[in-house]
Amino acid sequence: MEYIIKRKDTLASIARKFGTSVSAIMNANPQIEDQFLIFEGQTITVPDSGAPIPLLRSTVPVPATSGQGTYTVQPGDTMYAIAQKNGIAVNTLVAANPQIKDPNMIFPGQTIHIPGQVGQGQGSLTVLAAASLKSNAPMFYFEEC
Repeated sequence: MEYIIKRKDTLASIARKFGTSVSAIMNANPQIEDQFLIFEGQTITVPDSGAPIPLLRSTVPVPATSGQGTYTVQPGDTMYAIAQKNGIAVNTLVAANPQIKDPNMIFPGQTIHIPGQVGQGQGSLTVLAAASLKSNAPMFYFEEC
């Protein structure tokens, strides 16, 4: 099926929405070379998902930390890689940086904020794990509570 990418879509969110995987979408769209570099208005093919993907939900505590740091973007950095290095979700990093209009377009030398506070006291993170019925590769999704 054809799908037109909307603002704030990611291949992961599209895969979740249609019950498929990012790798299946990438395989159906050889023109996409970087899964993190897609654009609003771009038309992609979303492969048929078959049966719905069952989800397992588990909530784990995350200790609160304090403060907010900054990071200077280096050549080759992506918001995803920076979030991973700092142990935070990409959505959290994007939300902490409203000055960045397009999270897929960051530049070396740019200063971004790295949030370090989950909340007052303890926070939690919900992990959703799913196994595609078309492949045995597990997929993981995270929600902040």
